Amino acid sequence: MPIYIPRGKLAIPGDIIAEGAFKSGSGTYRINNRVYSAHIGIVDIDRENRMISVKALKSVYVPKKGDIVIGKVVEVGITSWIVDIASPWPGVLQIGEALSRPIDISKADLKKYLNIGDIIVAKIIEFDLTRDPLLTVKESKLGIVKEGALLEFPFYYIEKISAKLHELSRKLQCNVIQGANGRIVIVSKNKDVEVEAIKTISRIISAPSYIRKGFKPKKKYVR
Repeated sequence: MPIYIPRGKLAIPGDIIAEGAFKSGSGTYRINNRVYSAHIGIVDIDRENRMISVKALKSVYVPKKGDIVIGKVVEVGITSWIVDIASPWPGVLQIGEALSRPIDISKADLKKYLNIGDIIVAKIIEFDLTRDPLLTVKESKLGIVKEGALLEFPFYYIEKISAKLHELSRKLQCNVIQGANGRIVIVSKNKDVEVEAIKTISRIISAPSYIRKGFKPKKKYVR
């Protein structure tokens, strides 16, 4: 009776959690001899009662078609790049959605165009839970981010503070790029402005109406 996803680990819809004489609890379903996850969450296995359940995890970013995300290239393949988009599902950026002209993949080195560690702003063009999300950078305002400060927050705060971020961008005259996946990039030729923007956003997010006191975002400079 093998267990494929142990207790305390993340499961996504359709994952096979275990086989054998286990009962299907909340957040799971059973087909033949297998127990599957019905949604995103953390696996819980009650060995005494042989019950498997999945506790919903609402803090995980689930990609949606049309979302603008800020990602980090983590793998360079032969015909595509794999991009970390702060989600259980990595983004896939295919050559045709990144380059304006066809290239000979037998001769080209994709690292010449995008390399591991590069930060990009991309749009999700396809996603249906059965495959990793497909990305594009071929639209206006998308592509590689060459400089700026990158902040990371729980994804669900971005929608709440979106209007404030637009206001901050106008006030400080800097570019504030919002990602639906919880990442923000601040770009300004004036580094003092970037620092001020980081402090302001941190104060907004740290407000009691948004998050517990003392929360600090992950931040780093892109370049």
